Amino acid sequence: MEIQCLTLKNFKTHRERTFEFMPGVNVICGENGAGKTSIFEAIAWVLFDATSGYGSGFNKAIIRRGTQRAEAIVQFISAADGRSYIVRRNTQTGYSIVDPQVGELGLSLREDVHAWLQEHLGIRSAFPLKDLFEQIIGIPQGMMTADFLKPPAQRRQIFEPILQVSDYRQAFDNALALVNFSQEQVASLERQLAVQNQELATQSQYEQQATALAAELERDRQRCEELQQECQALAAEKQEYEAAVETLNRLQQTCERLEAQLRQQEELCRDRQRQLTAARESQAQCQQLQSDYDRYRQQEAYYQELDQQLRERAALEQNIRKLEQQQQKLATQLASIESQRQAIATIASQLAALEPQIAAADALDAEIAPLEARYQQAQQADQQLRHLKQQAATLQRRLAEIDQQVQALEQQRPLAATLSAKQAQREQLQAQLNHASAAHAFAATLDPILNTAQSQAAVSDALVTAAIAGLTAAQGFSLVAAAIQEGLGALQQLQQNYHWLLDQLMALRQTLTDPAAIPALNQRLKQLEADIALAAAAERSLLQAQALEEERSRLETELRQLGDRQQALEPLSQELADLERRLHKLRQERAKLGQPHAQRQLLLEQQAAAPQLEADYERLCSQQASLQARLIPLYGERQRYAALEEQRQQLSDELARLRSSYDTYLQHQQQAAQVETYEAALRTATQEANQLNADLAKAQAAYKAQEQKLDLAAFEAVRDRYETLHREYQRHLGAIPEKEKQYQNCLATLKHLDEVAAAKEKTLQHLAAARNHHHLIETARDIFRRSGPRVSAAYLHTVSAEADRLLRELLNRPDVALQWTSDYEIQVNEGGYWRPFKSLSGGEQMCAALAVRLALLRVLVNTDIAFFDEPTTNMDQVRRQQLAENLSNLKSFHQLFVISHDETFEALTEHTIHLERSRL
Repeated sequence: MEIQCLTLKNFKTHRERTFEFMPGVNVICGENGAGKTSIFEAIAWVLFDATSGYGSGFNKAIIRRGTQRAEAIVQFISAADGRSYIVRRNTQTGYSIVDPQVGELGLSLREDVHAWLQEHLGIRSAFPLKDLFEQIIGIPQGMMTADFLKPPAQRRQIFEPILQVSDYRQAFDNALALVNFSQEQVASLERQLAVQNQELATQSQYEQQATALAAELERDRQRCEELQQECQALAAEKQEYEAAVETLNRLQQTCERLEAQLRQQEELCRDRQRQLTAARESQAQCQQLQSDYDRYRQQEAYYQELDQQLRERAALEQNIRKLEQQQQKLATQLASIESQRQAIATIASQLAALEPQIAAADALDAEIAPLEARYQQAQQADQQLRHLKQQAATLQRRLAEIDQQVQALEQQRPLAATLSAKQAQREQLQAQLNHASAAHAFAATLDPILNTAQSQAAVSDALVTAAIAGLTAAQGFSLVAAAIQEGLGALQQLQQNYHWLLDQLMALRQTLTDPAAIPALNQRLKQLEADIALAAAAERSLLQAQALEEERSRLETELRQLGDRQQALEPLSQELADLERRLHKLRQERAKLGQPHAQRQLLLEQQAAAPQLEADYERLCSQQASLQARLIPLYGERQRYAALEEQRQQLSDELARLRSSYDTYLQHQQQAAQVETYEAALRTATQEANQLNADLAKAQAAYKAQEQKLDLAAFEAVRDRYETLHREYQRHLGAIPEKEKQYQNCLATLKHLDEVAAAKEKTLQHLAAARNHHHLIETARDIFRRSGPRVSAAYLHTVSAEADRLLRELLNRPDVALQWTSDYEIQVNEGGYWRPFKSLSGGEQMCAALAVRLALLRVLVNTDIAFFDEPTTNMDQVRRQQLAENLSNLKSFHQLFVISHDETFEALTEHTIHLERSRL
């Protein structure tokens, strides 16, 4: 699989750009903000559906400002068939996959697109494409080594999902619900079987109950027929008596109704009489108060007329107040102008008196001006002199500190001089340690050979001894005696040589496996490393001494310059006290004179304003006379309104006196008008009461006649006999449906029990099958539980072996080894000593982490491309150069993409893409 080119349209900072890629290392360089990471984001978005942590807001985040949509197009060579394909993705229209030879493939659903991409990218993992890129393929910026520096528990949370170890644990946990479900099915079937057995236990009881109910039903039906015939005979006689009783009851109800109506009508007559009496009393009261009522209404109308006239009084008063305020304002202005006219008359004498003061003030001002300028110069000189003295004191303190620091640094010079010698000793010790480690490694190889040789020696000794004994016995044969003698000598010599070689190998193993050799060398190397660190620190400290000497020279020069400036400012600063005394005396004399110039200017301005002042005085007098003329008629109108107000008050007093009579008249007026109506209602109520009396007497006579005709005792006897027989009939008749229902229920229950018996057989079959299923599910869940650690170990071993190979390829060193432990810690073996990840240098950590991540990529995804976003972040120049060289040694991957903000990688590849920030 190979990515050939990428085209971006309105994608973040890129308006429309096309980038071509080559096999090997593709370096993308540029300043921050130039859009380097956008290239990775576009490839991840198109080929892997990865959104770089933006989530649902990714489409909005990638659209270039001022545009409506963004688009990215990737052309790549398929890992499935080796052909070139074009994948286009648009924020509005979605995916479009084009085969240049066939055309549009017509894949619209995202699931179909993902399946096609996974096939042609050559990815066999079941991991989602998005997670593959974000966790494995696209190495995130600044996260190359961070995951491996975390504690074991956090490392498991990161790498177990990647290795899909958690899938087995998840399957084990998820299978618990299936186990519970199957167990519940077994329990449910067992409960169902128990219920069925319990139901079938009552079958014989229901059969006996059905037989008894059938006999009772037959007896009840015969008795019902007999009772029905007797009740029919008594019912006809009872109906005759009931008709007579009904007539008597109707007559009684009529009498009671007429009596109630008569009582109501009599009460109505009394109410009508009371209403008529009250109306006549109200009529008399109204006749008595008629004159006061008429007087009140007449005076009330006159009062309203006066009130209407007085409503205009408020506008008059407001107009008068407005004119009076204007008049008062004019009076104030006239008084002010009059006082100014009087002041203008004395201006000439005041101007003459000011002339001597003005001359004296001018003389003092001319003397003060140069003194003030000189005084300000002296003040500035004094301030500068104090500031220069402070600077000189600061410089002297700094020079003393520099002397102390230089003396302390000189004490480090002997220690720094030993750095080169100690570094040479470290290289010698490192070589010795490597040789000892190689010897130990060879000893590990020699052990199985020596053990095999010893075991074979024991076997061969017995065989050789037996052969020698046999050959010795065969020496009696003269024909083969010479050959046997020669064979005996060869066998004995061979046995001696074998034992000598075995003794030499054992001695060599004892020499190679000296347990004290490597620890002693490591201890010496550790102590030497500490000494080298101290010497290097001393050498770095000496580099500061030259800078301190330069600073001391510069400070001494500044101190001399400060002394020269102080000598120049000293005379002017000494004049400050005398200048301040002279200025103080002159300012006091000048303050006594006041401001004669300002007084003269003010008097001249007042004298110039005299004509205008006279004109204003005449204008204001004219306006005052006009206002007085307007106020005179208004005052007369005010007096008329005062007379009207007095009349209204008199009317108000009279209305208050007549108010009680007026209110009493109104209270009785309506009722007094109802006298004739109440008289007519009383006559009507009396006539209706007389008619009800006559109807009641007639109804009472008819009731007595009907009562004498009816024999109530005979009626009650017939009714009681009928009700007794009818109740017995209803009892038997009512019992029949219930017994019939019970009988049918028994039959239905017996039928149901037959069905239960048949269902019981099926339940037994289902229960046996459910128990088998439950056993299978528990077995499968146990397999999931045991498979997780085994799969984890297998994956871990494969990834560790691939990472070990890649590390040697990255470093181009065959003497290093790497292992990825069960708690996901990286360990590196160099010189026969396994070092944990945290003890490695920054560059070593980067290479080891890179090897493991690339191994994950190769083992889990089976792809030969990788993306690195700023892999040299937080590295110095040496480490950046080392990492770049290590990546260039990586030959196992077909295509690598590296983003870098510096030029470290440019010398390692001929294909470099330079980006610059777009200027919007």
